[in-house]
Amino acid sequence: MPPRSEGEDKDDGEGRDPQADGRLGRSALNEKDHGEDNDPEKGAQPAADPADPLSLSVSHVLLLERTAPWPFFQDNAPRGALSTAAREPVRIDSPSLIHFNTPMDSIGQNPSSAPSVSELPRVLGVFSIIGIVVGTMIGSGIFINPPNVAKVVGTPEIMMAVWIVGGLLTLFGALSLSELGAAYSHAGGIYVYLREAYGPMVAFLFGWSLFIVIESGTVASLAVGFSTKYLPYFVDLSPWQSKIVSIGLILALAAVNYRGVRKGAGLMNFLMVIKFVALIGMCVLVFLLVKGTPRNFLSAPSGAGPAGNVLSNFGVALIAALWAYKGWETSSYSAGEIRNAQKKLPVGLLLGIAAVVFLYIAANLAYLYVF
Repeated sequence: MPPRSEGEDKDDGEGRDPQADGRLGRSALNEKDHGEDNDPEKGAQPAADPADPLSLSVSHVLLLERTAPWPFFQDNAPRGALSTAAREPVRIDSPSLIHFNTPMDSIGQNPSSAPSVSELPRVLGVFSIIGIVVGTMIGSGIFINPPNVAKVVGTPEIMMAVWIVGGLLTLFGALSLSELGAAYSHAGGIYVYLREAYGPMVAFLFGWSLFIVIESGTVASLAVGFSTKYLPYFVDLSPWQSKIVSIGLILALAAVNYRGVRKGAGLMNFLMVIKFVALIGMCVLVFLLVKGTPRNFLSAPSGAGPAGNVLSNFGVALIAALWAYKGWETSSYSAGEIRNAQKKLPVGLLLGIAAVVFLYIAANLAYLYVF
């Protein structure tokens, strides 16, 4: 072949698209390999304009390693990174394909080969959240604690104030937890929040405490209470029969939840409706059928409260009221199974707690009306 003249070399260099070269960013380091003319008289390539989103978006993707097809999702290959070695550059034909909010790991992703992230089915709605909140909160506390609260504070006004303040504190806690649930809508609830705030060690210890002591002890105590205190009103049971009933109850509920989240939510909603209707019905029947007087809502003119500091007595009574309100936080554990958890979890939490606060105040008014 005849030797090429200097003019032809210059024409080849000028014939290249300077905008395409600018898109290659640091590929200009290998401009000799591309046949570029390094004549200083031509001047340097213009720098990327920071105000130009086109030049910025492409200049951040300089040389992508291409050691194998779709290397970003291979276990034995390095994930996408900026390369300074002499690798084969990836030419980007359309800069609109790259955005600043696109992670580097997802650049060059093959949709057919991207790994699928396993998630829990999000099938729970607002009514199911309300069912979890109401069904978990309403328990033996509303039947056992009101006389203890009344005995400590001594007056009906302070007694009702204890239950109202306890309800407000519960609502404040629900507002805080709903914000966290909207920010981290993953299964795990408080475990996730502790992990993000204080690190994995604190979350790890809390998770094991929850599994071994907190929730396990709660389930066991409720099962034993059902078989030893409430069921004997209808069926006489020996001690070993009560133990068998308690174990069988736990296994039955575990089996329902094992069948799937829909069946577990359905059972929870059913039990919630029973509790809600029973408590409302009790209050209505008390006011309609039982002989009482509204004067019990106020202290007698000559009545005297218990000796001691009123504030300390109020705090002791508040502990019992908060124990009756306990359980609303368990709804956050199912955040990974809630549809659109960012919106529905806060709504379900607030509606469920508001319903329980209303029921508890109505129940205490019914108790005062009679006694």
